[in-house]
This record gives sequence, C-alpha cells and structure tokens, in this order.
Amino acid sequence: MPNVLEKINSKILLKITLLVIIEIVLIVSSFGVLAYFQSQQKSLGNSINIAGKNRYLTSNLLFQTEKYFDGTSNASQLQAIVNGLQSNIITLKQGGMISGVDLKPLSSDFSDLWNNVNENWNLYKRSVAQILPHQGANATTPSVLKTKTKEIDQQKKQFELMAADLIVSSDRLVNQLALQTDKNSNNLILLQILFAVLIVSILILILYLVARMLKPIFDLTQATSKINHGNFDVTVRQRGRDELSILIQSFNSMTASIRELIKNHFDLTTKLELANKELKRKDQLKNEFINIAAHELRTPIQPIIGMAELLRRRISGSSAVAGSKREIEQLDIIIRNAKKLLRLERNMLDMTKIEDRSLRLDKEKFVLCLITIYAGLYTACDKRFWQ
Repeated sequence: MPNVLEKINSKILLKITLLVIIEIVLIVSSFGVLAYFQSQQKSLGNSINIAGKNRYLTSNLLFQTEKYFDGTSNASQLQAIVNGLQSNIITLKQGGMISGVDLKPLSSDFSDLWNNVNENWNLYKRSVAQILPHQGANATTPSVLKTKTKEIDQQKKQFELMAADLIVSSDRLVNQLALQTDKNSNNLILLQILFAVLIVSILILILYLVARMLKPIFDLTQATSKINHGNFDVTVRQRGRDELSILIQSFNSMTASIRELIKNHFDLTTKLELANKELKRKDQLKNEFINIAAHELRTPIQPIIGMAELLRRRISGSSAVAGSKREIEQLDIIIRNAKKLLRLERNMLDMTKIEDRSLRLDKEKFVLCLITIYAGLYTACDKRFWQ
C-alpha cells in the first residue's frame, strides 16, 4: 500500500497519467462519435435501398394489375405482389429484417414523407381490393373482365396515375434520405477535421509538457557525454523538487564519488604496476632456477645411467656366480630410478617451455595395426596393412 501511495504522489507520474487520460478520452470519444455517425449512415443507406425498392415493386404491381385486367394473371398472383409491397412499406417505417437487411425504424424526421407514401399506397390497395373477385384469390377470370372495354381502359389509367403518385412519393422519400446522407457525410467530415485538430493540439501540448519534463534529462545527457570524454569535473544544476531533481542530486554525488575513486584507482594502479614488475622479475628468476636445476640434475644422471648399464652388461656377460642375479636386479632398480629422474628433468624443462610458449611437439606417423599384432591380437588386424 505505501508503494502505491508513493507512485500516486509522484509528480512526473501524475503529469504523464493526466496526458494519457486526456489522449485516451479523446481517442475513445472520436471513435465513438465516428462509429455512431457511420452506423447512422449505414442505416440511412439501408432505408434508401428499401425505399427505392418501392419503385420496382410499384411498377411490378402496375404491370401485374394490367395483366389481371387482360386476363393473363389471376388474383393470387396479384395479391402476392400487393402483400410484398405492403410489407416493404411497413418495414420501412417500423424496421425489421427484410431482403437480408436488419433495417432500423425510420426517423421521425421522415414521418410526413412516409405518411404520403402510405396514403398513396392505401388508395392503390383499396382500388385493387375493389377489382379482386369476392369468391377468393384462386379465381382465374376476374369479374372486371365482364365490364366494357372502355371502362377497363379508364380503370387502367386510374391505376397508372395512382402508381405514378406512389412512385413520386417514394422518390421524394428517397431523395430526402439521400440529402440527409449527404448532410451526415459533411458533418462526419467536419467532425473528423475537428477531432484531427484536437488530437494535433493535444499532441502539441504533450510534446511541450514532455519537453519540459525532459529538460533535466537533456542536461544529464550532456553531463554524461562530458564524463564519457574523460571530464569528470561536471555538475548539473538542480531544479524543482520532483524525482528528476533527486536524480540530479544523486548524479552530482555520484560524479564526486567517481572523482575520488579515480584518484584512489590511480594510486592503486601505480602500486599494482610496481608489484607486477616485481612479480615478473621473481617469475623470471624462478624459470632460470628451474633451467639451472634441470641441467644440473641431468649432469649426474647421465653418467649414473651409463655406468650402471655398463656394469650390468659386464655382470651379465661374465660366468654365473652366486649373487650375480641379485646384483643385476639392483642395477635395474638404479637404472629405472635414474631414468625417472631424467624424465622428471625433461618435464621440468617442458613446463618452462610451455610457460614461454616455445614448446614444439614432435609428430610422427605409425600404424596402429602393428601395435595390435605386437600385442598378440592378429585376428583383429586388417590384412591390407601387410599388402
């Protein structure tokens, strides 16, 4: 809990949080308003499509009515067209699913235009109801066909006029919806410009505030650059009472400590160089001692080995006497231990060569199969080595 309170009391954090909140509110508001206007545009576009469909349905109804007068269509077909147009007009007002589109209810601003369309439609619908036979929609011959041809032509003209009025009223509704769509588009453009101006203004304000907050950081950067070039006699002026001010105070304290450490480091480096020189001198003396000891050790070993081998050959070549076998074994012990001392001397010289990086390895090729044969494992050897 104390850590949370400390974060909340941080002045820099409060400034940054305020800027972030303003930016988030502005972005969310812009998206919300733009999404609302786009949904309105989509709704108006769907309404325009459904209202424009009235023209097609009205023309189709007029065509079906004329076919009914001519006797080439029956009452059920005419009634189906009537029902389709009526459903289209009612859905345009009340909203609902039609033609695969979830249409929203028509705005009250267009109620008068829709009422005009509905009145023209009711007039047309009542006229159609008068000509349909009373015995049902399955009749194939309309009763009006029994009237005179002149009366049929007059009725056709009346239906044409009513259809024209219905189409005109539907077109007025479509035009008004289109005008509203254009108006909304212009308003949407204005809103986009307004939000763009606001966002740019907020960004400029953010840049200004961030520049003020980053001024101490720039001072610290310049001071750090001077330190990087070897100038440790730098200080940064302390401003304000926020976290950056505390950071500057710590930086000044750090540079003072670095100067003191550099001085101490220089003194220690001088002492270390002197100690290193002394260590190298003693190491050189050690190597010289090892070389001298190795050579001095080889000097008595070589005669011991030579004289012991010579004495062994003489005892072996002479006639067997009591105790000669024991003397040969003792000479072998002398020779073996002398050779160990000789190997030790060589190893000591090799160690000095390894430290001086002057040791050279003697490389030579040998047939591993010969060693195997010598060990008595002839069957494991590949006979191709003997060819």
